[in-house]
Amino acid sequence: MFWCLAIFVVYIIGVSKSGFAGGAGVIAVPLMSIVISPQAAAALLLPILLFIDALNMRVFWPKRDAVLLPRLLLGSFFGVVIGALCFGLFNVTIVKIIVGFVAVSCAANNMNNRQKSLKPVSVIESIIWSALSGFASFICHAGGPPINAYMLKLSLNKITLLSTIAVFAGITNLMKLPAYAILGQLNINVGWFAFAMAPIAYAGVYSGMRVKDLISDETYMIILNRVLLVVGFYLITTNTTVLFLSV
Repeated sequence: MFWCLAIFVVYIIGVSKSGFAGGAGVIAVPLMSIVISPQAAAALLLPILLFIDALNMRVFWPKRDAVLLPRLLLGSFFGVVIGALCFGLFNVTIVKIIVGFVAVSCAANNMNNRQKSLKPVSVIESIIWSALSGFASFICHAGGPPINAYMLKLSLNKITLLSTIAVFAGITNLMKLPAYAILGQLNINVGWFAFAMAPIAYAGVYSGMRVKDLISDETYMIILNRVLLVVGFYLITTNTTVLFLSV
């Protein structure tokens, strides 16, 4: 049961991160939590995320938005640091519900207003959104919806959008690694799991890139918005249920 679920989850992460800006990857930890604890699931998946990020970086680094990315990484750094300092103090379920509402509201707004923002990107706004992403990524591996919500508002083409998000996610995950190690979340079993799952991750990345190339820019943006909406509803409904059952 564990290995069947692990293969499915790792493949989905690979497809999602390389082809759809990581949107569906938010289901990875909850699915793995069926067979192991959420904390163990998060630790097991971090090296796999880094491996997938390394594969993506080779393709997406030259195509990133070189002006926007440093601002996003600055915000992400603040978010990761805050998450590390406050580790264990926040109710993870409530954080996921908040991220879900952010995702749903932004996806709905994007679908109602197809005209992308043509005004200069606000430095403060980009830092705030990326800080939320870094924080949510560290606390509960749910950093995708906030950064996707912000990036989908901008006037970027499909390749620049996906490339910037992929590089942002990769460096953010790298920022998390020292804190996870200090907090005792990593061990030799995590390394062996990453080694065993590497071929599955590679297959997922390859599939995601092939699918992405077959879709037009307009259709791609519509799909990303739909994914963002579905992920938002998923985070709200599942975690609201958990919250009420725990009362």
